[in-house]
Amino acid sequence: MEKIDVFLLIGQSNARGVGNPKDSEVPNENCFEYLKSGEIINMRCILESSEGDGTIAPAFSNNWNSMTGNKVCFIHEAKDGSRIKNWNHDANQFLNEAIIKFNEGYKRISEKYEIENKYVIWIQGESDAKYGSDALYYKENLKSIANRLKDECNIDKMFVSLTGYWLGHKDYFIRTRRIAAAQEAACKECEVLSLGSKRAMIFHDEDLVIDDVHYSQIGLNILGKDLSKNIYKYQITKKDLDLEDTINLDVERNYIEQLENISKVL
Repeated sequence: MEKIDVFLLIGQSNARGVGNPKDSEVPNENCFEYLKSGEIINMRCILESSEGDGTIAPAFSNNWNSMTGNKVCFIHEAKDGSRIKNWNHDANQFLNEAIIKFNEGYKRISEKYEIENKYVIWIQGESDAKYGSDALYYKENLKSIANRLKDECNIDKMFVSLTGYWLGHKDYFIRTRRIAAAQEAACKECEVLSLGSKRAMIFHDEDLVIDDVHYSQIGLNILGKDLSKNIYKYQITKKDLDLEDTINLDVERNYIEQLENISKVL
């Protein structure tokens, strides 16, 4: 059997992808997607849940296939505007849908290929920053999501792309950095989690967005390649990644640490 690596792509709108597929890389013949219908199809410049828009998947998959020689299959289950509570803590329970789709996909894919690696990519955080989610709440829920995916899907690792900015609140800068620091802290505390990229944190500065929050297709292409490069680095070393900061989070790291100390006293 030919070897294939399976990636579950989840999170909010930038995981769903809102880029222009005309600016997307074209997936090569070794890139696939699993659909809810049970089909495994050649990857297109759009994915099942992207509603006709472009995603990170083609650029990621082409680069991954080039580096590893393995085929690639994406399973896509992202939700627009979702906050972390929507995934495992309120009535939406989006994680349940993702788990069901992944496990059904795994079973179907394994009938045709030897699955070598099972990874999750999490692109989310802007909504929690905009609405001011508590940083410790976010951190603990991200760990909970990762642990459920490990327990119920037997994933090998879940990689986090640090949140970009949503300019829709006057305190967006502080709130975003706190969520980013919470994501980073979760990765340090949970063995299932690892940093995947810090690239999106400067997309606004680089004019790689199409509005206050959404990454352009060029940005999605860049992020896809950066994630693939970093995840491959993890795969060959089996060591969690220590990525260089794109912006300085030292103040926010101290903030998280102070909150932790207070919570221990209480």
